[in-house]
Amino acid sequence: MPYFSSRMIYYGKDRSARGFIMPSQRLEVRLDEERRRRLEAILAARGAPMAAVVREMIDRTYEEICREERRRAALELAALALEDVPAPEVLSRQLDETHG
Repeated sequence: MPYFSSRMIYYGKDRSARGFIMPSQRLEVRLDEERRRRLEAILAARGAPMAAVVREMIDRTYEEICREERRRAALELAALALEDVPAPEVLSRQLDETHG
């Protein structure tokens, strides 16, 4: 059975609360010695709890992925040879008809 709790997110060397209380689940991650050493170095540099640093890394990586997907979509749109773009209300109606 998963472990659930609510915790305060801490950031910064002074460990001041800069987050909010959120429900959380326990997660076990196995690391080789080199990755564990790197994590310990990050924790020492940040002065933050491991959970806070891991959550921050997940958030940062997720944002990088989303940013890359948006960039790729923008490039695909820019590559389309659109001659006559419909008015916003016409486009909205067409999208509603097509995608419900």
